[in-house]
Amino acid sequence: MSNSSASSGITISFLSSAEALRKCGNCGPYPVPYPLSTGTDCGNPWYKIRCTEGTLWFDALAGTSYPIRSIDPLARRIITRPASPAPKSCVSTDFRSEGMHLNETLPFSMASGNTVFLFNCTAHAPSMNCTASGACHSYVKKHADFGACVRVGVCCEYKSGGTRKEYVVRVHDGGCAAYQSLVDLNGTTAVAVGKRWPEPGVGIEWVAPQERVCTTPIDCKELLNSKIFTGREIKKATNDFSQENLIGSGGFGEVFKGTFDDGTVFAIKRAKLGSTKGIDQMQNEVQILCQVNHRSLVRLLGCCLELEHPLLIYEYISNGTLFNYLHRHSSGSREPLKWHQRLKIAHQTAEGLCYLHSAAEPPIYHRDVKSSNILLDDNLDAKVSDFGLSRLVELAEENNSHIFASAQGTRGYLDLEYYRNFQLTDKSDVYGFGVVLMELLTAQKAIDFNREEESVNLAMYGKRKMVEDKLMDVVDPLLKEGANELELETMKSLGYLATACLDEQRQKGPSMKEVAGEIEYMIKIVRGQISKS
Repeated sequence: MSNSSASSGITISFLSSAEALRKCGNCGPYPVPYPLSTGTDCGNPWYKIRCTEGTLWFDALAGTSYPIRSIDPLARRIITRPASPAPKSCVSTDFRSEGMHLNETLPFSMASGNTVFLFNCTAHAPSMNCTASGACHSYVKKHADFGACVRVGVCCEYKSGGTRKEYVVRVHDGGCAAYQSLVDLNGTTAVAVGKRWPEPGVGIEWVAPQERVCTTPIDCKELLNSKIFTGREIKKATNDFSQENLIGSGGFGEVFKGTFDDGTVFAIKRAKLGSTKGIDQMQNEVQILCQVNHRSLVRLLGCCLELEHPLLIYEYISNGTLFNYLHRHSSGSREPLKWHQRLKIAHQTAEGLCYLHSAAEPPIYHRDVKSSNILLDDNLDAKVSDFGLSRLVELAEENNSHIFASAQGTRGYLDLEYYRNFQLTDKSDVYGFGVVLMELLTAQKAIDFNREEESVNLAMYGKRKMVEDKLMDVVDPLLKEGANELELETMKSLGYLATACLDEQRQKGPSMKEVAGEIEYMIKIVRGQISKS
């Protein structure tokens, strides 16, 4: 590939990351993730929400507005607070607008999992549960603001979600006059076991924006504005790529630390001279990073097309890699990671990979999940890096489930099926993450020839110890020292989860979404937010 063709390919591919660069600022203390937009100069205008005096609002049809309770960019879900009943009545305050109606021309719809209670009903749809045993009867008895609904009309309930998109929670004359909505209510569990009812909320989901396409380098440069860096800027920032600024290297090329005139520090990736493979991988990385925007993924900030080989400019992550923290702390310059920190790093990494698998369109497989590709910032927050080996997964190809590629990645993090068949699925990343979990637990390397021959491979070593019920024998002694009972139990739980990720029969392994959920549960146990069952 010539330099000109490499530059052109990168310019054309790089466009869509400009969307992510226009992330809106906070609304009061609340972040506004892309593509949501609170102004004309940020976000995507089709994803408009409103910021008023530090509060976020979702504007629906007929002039109704609902305060936003939370936003989950990974699930692409907003939770709003539903309308309350008018004082001393069983009529919702948005009754005149016939409830909550979303604009069907916008990318928002009702999320699945909303449990909607309807009150003061004179008629109802056949699909609704309006029996005397419905949970809505228990709800009104426990909530004084719905007290007027106890003896008025019929009370019904339904759950949003299904094959067709929904855009309304409706109240009207001749139907029901008031409503309440609860997100992710597990049937009548709250009633059956006496748990507290969840906070009211209406879940609204959005579809990911379609990426814009540019057709010429000029179009792309105009869109990216200052995010196209000049060769002079890059050479000055890196002191002409001096060895003192070299912070990493790999099969693709080298990474340099660059400090610009305003003091801003970036990481700059350069393909090795004469490495066509490196240029191809960098173009692939641009195409991938252009479309992702998640707090646990390293952000691509710009590129430079003027020098001999294209350069990619990333946010600089100050604390190095998880590998260095786990395996090189003996130098005394760093404190070993505590258990709660390791759990946080595991959860954040899992969330980043889950985003790639589940929220990106089309899905993305990382293909080289390992501790040296997990960076840590000043707060020890994890960010997944190095998508140079990634592949976009076109679900319409290869039987909708996998792609084939020559064996790449890193020894010790690849499952046997990948070696045998070169067959790549999301479970390839799950396996690599299982090895990372073993590293977090044991502080031992994925491959270490200083261990006994049958224990060189950490995945095999850890699984064997689990079978022998001796996992705690290989857990990092620094973790066990001073650990309380809950921490020790969650260490065992993480070991079981790692073993599940390392299952040689891929179909039996968990998804990254399930893995992230399990680790989140462990974190809540350690924090004392829930009790271990």
